[in-house]
Amino acid sequence: MGLPIAGGRGEGFCDFVSRAFAFEKAAAWKRGIQDYAPEFRRAIRDPRRWGMAKSIMMEGLSRGYDLSTEEGIDRWFRTKQAEQVAEIRAERGLAPGGAMSLRNRLRRAIGLAPAQDASGAREQDTRRLVIGDLAGAEVVTFPRSPHTA
Repeated sequence: MGLPIAGGRGEGFCDFVSRAFAFEKAAAWKRGIQDYAPEFRRAIRDPRRWGMAKSIMMEGLSRGYDLSTEEGIDRWFRTKQAEQVAEIRAERGLAPGGAMSLRNRLRRAIGLAPAQDASGAREQDTRRLVIGDLAGAEVVTFPRSPHTA
């Protein structure tokens, strides 16, 4: 697969600058573009050089989605997002369709969600929320409420 658009547009720009502005370096620019073209072609095909957007789009193309229309892109993005959500839920041990409240997700993220043993019984969490100044000012602690299980 050639890259007539990328190379052709760059070379066309150099021709324009040379004619319109009598810019003498335009010919050197054009030779540079032509000299670099093979390396450029290799580089843009290398997935290690792709950003996040190109990686996602190329994955969609490789999986057969038609990304030439808005509907095709939307279909691919919905599929990709659903797969990512399922993967996150599997990593966190959440059952498909099971949801954790925002409050409990936040508590779990900061380590305040109560742990469960193998029998499902909740262990008592004796940690306290601490609010204070790291410079050594007064520290205020709040005991856990029995209602925050």
